Amino acid sequence: RFVGAGGLKLAFPVFMGRGYPPAKAKAAKGQRKPPKPVPLKRSRAERAADVAAAAAVVARLCLALEPHHPGDAQQRLLGKFVEAGLEKSERCAELALAALGRLRAHDAAEADPALRHQDSDSEDEEEVRAARRTLRRLDAGLAHLQQLGTILAFISAHSKEARDRAAAKFKQQGRSLGEVAEAVRGYAADLGAKDPATEAEVEAERSKLLGWVEYL
Repeated sequence: RFVGAGGLKLAFPVFMGRGYPPAKAKAAKGQRKPPKPVPLKRSRAERAADVAAAAAVVARLCLALEPHHPGDAQQRLLGKFVEAGLEKSERCAELALAALGRLRAHDAAEADPALRHQDSDSEDEEEVRAARRTLRRLDAGLAHLQQLGTILAFISAHSKEARDRAAAKFKQQGRSLGEVAEAVRGYAADLGAKDPATEAEVEAERSKLLGWVEYL
């Protein structure tokens, strides 16, 4: 439904960092033309949050859409990543590299005795401290990287051209898509069904992720 209702046209401009498409205004009575749409002004932090939200939406579509869905929805999603000179595949790689960099910096700080988080001196159970460390990693970039990794795994499994473009972007910075695979595998392992009725659906998504990740 999201794809059929034109949702991709809303999600991808935000994903590309171009902001939300301005809403079309209607002409007032007596006017020939409606006023020119005014783009929504956002701060840098708000734009970054918007991009992360758009990436989460696209990642969810990657997992949810099937080849048999009406309107060629899955192919339309994939087509976004191969159109316009593969710019969206390259953008996804750039965002993943940035998230990976933030996460690596966070991990280095956590490992440095001089900078280590105060939880290391806490009397809490190790399980509690481990949970806090995981939450900090998620906030530091892991959550965003997992979403972007899901997208990269999807496009890599379905388009060699898109995969090669993303891999080339990583190679430019001396990195490889294999570094993203670790985050995707962790994401797949953490998937869990809160409702027994959705257990089969969750297992299907886990299977997809573990299959796609082999292409990274």
